[in-house]
Amino acid sequence: MKLPKLTINSTVMALLLAVYFTIFLNLALFRHLHEIFSELGDANIFFILTIPVFLITFFNVLFIPFTIKYFEKPFFIYLLITGSLVNFAMYNYKVIFDQDMIDNILITNFAEASSYSNLTVFLWFGLTGLIPAVLLFFTKITHYSFFKDIAVKTGSV
Repeated sequence: MKLPKLTINSTVMALLLAVYFTIFLNLALFRHLHEIFSELGDANIFFILTIPVFLITFFNVLFIPFTIKYFEKPFFIYLLITGSLVNFAMYNYKVIFDQDMIDNILITNFAEASSYSNLTVFLWFGLTGLIPAVLLFFTKITHYSFFKDIAVKTGSV
């Protein structure tokens, strides 16, 4: 059985990735915001609803410059995979990834790293990182002509 080939325009791909990163790879942020807004009690619902809109816009503006033919797939696959793992650590261990955390990761040995390997991390990684990365890998990404592509990408920002 041959699967249908997925095709998407690079600008639409950037927007879909922005939505995906906002909803699925920022679960720790939304949990933290829920805790804050629960303590406040009288949070303005319109302000709360603007947070995902802001994040989608932010990621879209951030992703659009990287939608360059032959560069975009490896780049976004890398972001999906690392974003999935970072999101898992932030959500489950409540850690913040800053320069010190990255330094700690680089000096971590295999025994210490393997102590964090369990079924939960593999399921999380598979569902939020690997499956989307494989889908992106097998998706054909189309581009407009050079000037139209620039115009459409500028318009989407």
